[in-house]
Amino acid sequence: MKDHKQAVSALKTNYYHIKHGADNGLCLVLFSGALLLFSFMTDIIIGGANEIGVGETSKAAGFLYGTGNILMILAICTIAVGIGTSVEKLSFSPALVGGFLASIGSTLPYPEGTTSSASGIAGGLVAGLTAGYCCKLLRSTLKKKSILKPYLNILLSTAITIGVVILLNYLCRLLFTFSSSVLAVLREKNLILTAMLIGCLMTIDVSGPLYRSAYVFGTASIVTEDPIVMGIVAGVSIVPPLSIGMSSIIFRKSFTQEEKIVGVSGLFFALGGITQSALYNYIVRPSLILPCALGGTVTAAMISLFMCKSTAPMGGILAIKMIHKPVCFILSVICGTIVSCLATGIILLISEKRNIKRQP
Repeated sequence: MKDHKQAVSALKTNYYHIKHGADNGLCLVLFSGALLLFSFMTDIIIGGANEIGVGETSKAAGFLYGTGNILMILAICTIAVGIGTSVEKLSFSPALVGGFLASIGSTLPYPEGTTSSASGIAGGLVAGLTAGYCCKLLRSTLKKKSILKPYLNILLSTAITIGVVILLNYLCRLLFTFSSSVLAVLREKNLILTAMLIGCLMTIDVSGPLYRSAYVFGTASIVTEDPIVMGIVAGVSIVPPLSIGMSSIIFRKSFTQEEKIVGVSGLFFALGGITQSALYNYIVRPSLILPCALGGTVTAAMISLFMCKSTAPMGGILAIKMIHKPVCFILSVICGTIVSCLATGIILLISEKRNIKRQP
């Protein structure tokens, strides 16, 4: 019983640290998503959008797209620093280095980093916790009267954090390769199962290796003249921000003020399929991941049944002109969102009943 209470207390403490980091990086995540969305809109308005790229084919859109990606890197670094300094103030530098390496995907074969090995937000969380607890542990173990104690603490913590993040990035690269291979094999056998797998990968691991493997597989399908897969990717990318936004309105009493703001803004980001806008809600309320996965799977399955093709390498309603059978596409997204909202309502109801029972 005592061990159980200690475990619960440790989870609550870590949740507090993670939420502190998420609050610090919230604005950068939203600004990054906004710039990416504006880059898509700029390309579409100017007329630079084509089957090869959307959001970076014109100079104006390319600037917005590049700046948006840079802000996402800074957001991951900020989240890592927020978590680390919440645990131990000395961990600023180790957490910053770890968050940066996680965002660019630096690993042993590719020290300069690759998108296929970037651990993203998950890597930022791990980097922050590792740096914070390393600094905290070393503070108590190193000699108290040593003048070099703070510098040695930071140096050792940075080295340990770098090692952990590089290992995590390497595992993410293996996961990216494995999931890409599974998608390629499954596509040759069954389209519906492929669609459902894409729905799960993109909603469970937003901005991570699983998400990127599904997205890259979708964009590659345009070149290989299999645009149905990109249609699936385009539809699924809308579900997390849209369903969380609708849930924060329908079940507003169950969400905090910050979650409501981010949730409602997700309705705007859903236009361009900016799934990353759901990251804050994913971090502070992990119970939303399962409903989004259910909704994404339903949307993906319906799009595959309707054979909605997309020749635009982006998601969201903005690409509707490049989508075959747009009415069926929108219907699929709506059905998936409804399923996700219903599942969210059930989970929130169960959670509230448990909290009532725990009250004395």
